[in-house]
Amino acid sequence: ELLTEKQRRIDALPGLRHKTAGAEHTFVNHAMKAIERAGGDPDKVEWNKVEGAAAREAVSKNGQSYQSAARAICELSPHRANPASHPKVEAWAKERAPIWQKEYEELRKQRPQLGNDLNLEHPPRA
Repeated sequence: ELLTEKQRRIDALPGLRHKTAGAEHTFVNHAMKAIERAGGDPDKVEWNKVEGAAAREAVSKNGQSYQSAARAICELSPHRANPASHPKVEAWAKERAPIWQKEYEELRKQRPQLGNDLNLEHPPRA
């Protein structure tokens, strides 16, 4: 039964690339790239690394919640076909969340905010 669910998740990934958003989309992109790097063989993918990279990107770069990142992993990862592993994923994401959220805040400080290039309070420099 777990092998069937794992295979169902693997088979679903390509179609989800254009049907997902948010943390789910981030996970699917990481998963598909990993399968491509593994020569198309999902059994050669290090799913823990895929999950970690996708969750970190979702929270630290895209500003999504750690809960949505954990949910995406639990629902979509072939490595998480067994629901017994889901509480561990959720606890791990919650533990990592402060670090990822700090990274996100640092990135936001570095990014120019929309409209900064159109400083309306001062005329443009000659």
